[in-house]
Amino acid sequence: YKEIIFDNSNLGSDYERQMVTDVLVDYMLLKNSLAKGKAADARFTSLTMISVIADYRRVMDPDLLTDPKKFSDDMAALKEKVKQSATLEEVRTNFITLNNLFADFIKSYGLYNKTVYIFQCNENETRSIRYWISDLMTDTRNPYADQNKNSDAGCYKVKESWIFR
Repeated sequence: YKEIIFDNSNLGSDYERQMVTDVLVDYMLLKNSLAKGKAADARFTSLTMISVIADYRRVMDPDLLTDPKKFSDDMAALKEKVKQSATLEEVRTNFITLNNLFADFIKSYGLYNKTVYIFQCNENETRSIRYWISDLMTDTRNPYADQNKNSDAGCYKVKESWIFR
């Protein structure tokens, strides 16, 4: 897999990177809830994660995001979609959007002394569709498949690592 080392001098301050690392904890809870097929838990954690990012962004440098207004608008629109989601499929569809936004958030601000791994199920799919982030290289929990019900549950492969030192 490809290793990408991020230069912290081009990213957020230590404090900002610690905040993003805190949000990663919520992300992992969300990803694992989806892998277990727990729609209500995933919906709640998605809303929590969106709210925490919004709160943290109030004290973060907005200029580190490529387009801060679009990011805010996309997060607000996603929050409304998540509130209306009822089924596991709807929650997973919203996860795709949140996943892409969170990946941009990580790449803009960085993580604090952390390496994350980008997993993808199918090499033929574009990464923006079905990829996920984990802080464990050996993570086998695919958020796009129920571990006990779907043959895709065992479908995971590390495509990249993002290294923040």
